[in-house]
Amino acid sequence: MFSSEAWLANPGANFYNGVATQSLRLDGGTEITLDNAGAATSNKIATISVWFKRADELTTLAYLFHSKNDGSFGDGSNGLASFSITLDAADTISVVQYNGNPSFNANQYDFGVQIQNRKFRDMGSWYHLVVAIDTTQGSGTTNEANRIKIYINGEQQTVVAISDGSGYQDFADENQLVAVNQDGEQRWGGTVDDGTYAHVYLAEINVVDGLQLTPSNFGETKNGVWIAKNPSVSEYGNHGYRLQFKETGVGAGASDTVGADTSGKNNHFTTHSNIAAHDCAMPDSPENNFATLNPVYKTKNNQPTFSEGNLKVTPSQVAYQNTFSTMGVSSGKWYAEILVKGTAVSANYFGIADIAGIDYLQNTSTVIGYSSSSYGIRMLSGAKYNNDSLVSYGSQVTNDQVFNIALDMDNGKVWFGSEGTYFNSGDPAGGSGEAYASLAGTFFIGMTQYTNGFTSSTINFGQDSTFAGDETATSNADANGIGAFHHAPPSGFLALCSANLPEPTIGPNSGANNQSDDHFNTVIYDGTNGEKAISDVGFQPDLVWLKRRNADGHHHMWHDSSRPLYGYIRSSLTNVENTDSGYNWFKSFDTNGFTVSYSSTGGGNTSEYSTSGGTYVAWNWKANGGTTVTNESGSIDSTVQANTTAGFSIVTWTGTGATVTLGHSLGKKPDVMIVKNRDATNSWVVYHSANTSEPATEYLLLNDTAGTADNNTLWNDTEPTDSVFTAYGQGAMNGNTNQMIAYLFTEIEGYSKFGSYTANNSTDGSFVFTNFTPAFVMIKSTSQTESWDMHDNARNPFNVNDKSLIANGSNTENVVVVARQQLDFLSNGFKLRNAGDGNASINNESGTYIYMAFAKNPFKYSTAQ
Repeated sequence: MFSSEAWLANPGANFYNGVATQSLRLDGGTEITLDNAGAATSNKIATISVWFKRADELTTLAYLFHSKNDGSFGDGSNGLASFSITLDAADTISVVQYNGNPSFNANQYDFGVQIQNRKFRDMGSWYHLVVAIDTTQGSGTTNEANRIKIYINGEQQTVVAISDGSGYQDFADENQLVAVNQDGEQRWGGTVDDGTYAHVYLAEINVVDGLQLTPSNFGETKNGVWIAKNPSVSEYGNHGYRLQFKETGVGAGASDTVGADTSGKNNHFTTHSNIAAHDCAMPDSPENNFATLNPVYKTKNNQPTFSEGNLKVTPSQVAYQNTFSTMGVSSGKWYAEILVKGTAVSANYFGIADIAGIDYLQNTSTVIGYSSSSYGIRMLSGAKYNNDSLVSYGSQVTNDQVFNIALDMDNGKVWFGSEGTYFNSGDPAGGSGEAYASLAGTFFIGMTQYTNGFTSSTINFGQDSTFAGDETATSNADANGIGAFHHAPPSGFLALCSANLPEPTIGPNSGANNQSDDHFNTVIYDGTNGEKAISDVGFQPDLVWLKRRNADGHHHMWHDSSRPLYGYIRSSLTNVENTDSGYNWFKSFDTNGFTVSYSSTGGGNTSEYSTSGGTYVAWNWKANGGTTVTNESGSIDSTVQANTTAGFSIVTWTGTGATVTLGHSLGKKPDVMIVKNRDATNSWVVYHSANTSEPATEYLLLNDTAGTADNNTLWNDTEPTDSVFTAYGQGAMNGNTNQMIAYLFTEIEGYSKFGSYTANNSTDGSFVFTNFTPAFVMIKSTSQTESWDMHDNARNPFNVNDKSLIANGSNTENVVVVARQQLDFLSNGFKLRNAGDGNASINNESGTYIYMAFAKNPFKYSTAQ
């Protein structure tokens, strides 16, 4: 439990309720059990609530929870039954009950339901799962589905009946007897019978015997984030319990062991199968999410084996095998430890990796790492970091030592040491003797291994000073009183966990009207043959980008509050801005959205906005409420409305036909600029800061599929600055007397990200770290002829996110997508989940892509997706 001083010291710590603060680590082959005796309060009604964090990539079914009766349901009804909640090999969640001796043959389902159309592959943060059972509900389709309700992060999921292998499938029958809380055994992490185990962290478990409750009994939404609260349970029933995992004792269930029941019912769980003190009362929790190694962020082919809650890796073959932390940092001071076991060879390193340095194809990384046998610092695959050179450093050390990493991103330095002493007389606290300086960007902590000579490497970000039992427990905390390290962190250096992450400018704890969806939000709506107010945007938007989803031939319509309401422009065309005020189908910008209308007269059908049977999406950004100012920073004046908090401005000006500079009012260098000549048939010109190493000499076209084009005139070979950007004196950029507009975005940590990645042509695709859960991602190949691919969390609230639209086309949603444009939105970024096939794709072999991404929530506060 955090000390009161630690809570006060850490930004965001008081955001939570102090409820789910410890966890139990189950590493496959480990479980906790309870043997119930006597009758349950109910054999038809129960509620199961659990927070869990995944710690493996499933290839087989794993049992999260399993319960079995001893042949009786307590009311005179006899018969064996076996109830389970499983994490399935297809990354889904199922709730199943078998009858009879559990040989799991065909035709043995009492019932089986599975969450529909959702993949659970996020290992960066925590899920909350509630299974609410009441089989007394009567007949009818709705009641049938609601007899077994499943909720994730507070939201009820759509479930479907699943087959037992013989073609038989069914929901629970009315008054179905259920083997939860009966006279018999319950297990978390495994099964009663066949030893199929889960790799998970568990926190704040509540099981209620006799009541069907809702997630609101165990959690609440706070500023858009689902968090744990003290359970509101009137009666746990005969066999109910609450497990908070505060203790470190193991063995037979008791009030002082990790399986202690704190509900007052004294239904204590016994620990089995190799659970040790170091697995108990871990600080990694839903209220302080610790970094682990990330199985979705690794080398494409040569993959190590992960264990011990994703803190331990074991090489699988002689080849580069990279793995890095779930958290990346661009500021602050951070400390971690690595225990290396086995025989060391020269191509094994621990260290840090640049966010842009993970190369899935070459199986190497832009890594600054200490080589434990060559006693040097090696920089792999990056001229930026000495171009694969080995620099003499430190001294050779023996194996089975604890190595130290101190990363100071405020000053761009890193130190390496062994057993608390830093090489070359390094002093991280004093800022001297560093291994490398001049670091800039976002870095991860991890390892690159080239051989199976190592038995294993285990990392400690502050959650386990024993390295899964290989070392003696110690309790060295960081400066905020958080963590348990083998050696004392240098003064001012912190454990890598969410409580220590800096408070984002925009986020759930950033003040009223300053959450992510107060600046950007996506909404979907159905059209009508009449005026329609879209009132769920949540703010008055200043840029509304609209698209009809369910019919071909409908273009992307752009409206902003710096231009006339009727003045639509279309990113899928080069056409001029509409100037006919009779075509006023976009009626108004409203307090919480906007209003559109429909007319079949006055210039044609307006089904781009609202027609009966039409489905629509609108992406919305907030600038300055339509209030503009004159900016005199450039060589000519511009008219600007800017939202400096969210890094977005709309700039208009009258073209001169000459090269000019224009003020943008962002106060920070733009990362993305989209320019359109409103008066001429010209393309939409795009600058992106990650478009090659010299973005001011390159451009992309939003209305076109072409890759990056080399042209040093459009931006006058001049990077934008904190105050101005440059436009060349020609039609598309600054046509003489033409009305021009530019939409500019600058990156805001935890809210927006504008970067690049290299594809790998695999369903285990590239991972892109954004430091937030995405709400919107738009991707464009810079090296190939491919469309601008758009994904959001309104059209696809769950993974896999495969409903794509293309910004340069009038296509129906998904017409050119199929299986080639799939990705997962995760708590800390997005993961490509399709292989390219030479056609439209976001993951073609060797392709380089740029992206724009906006947040749902910053990673500091994100639940697993």
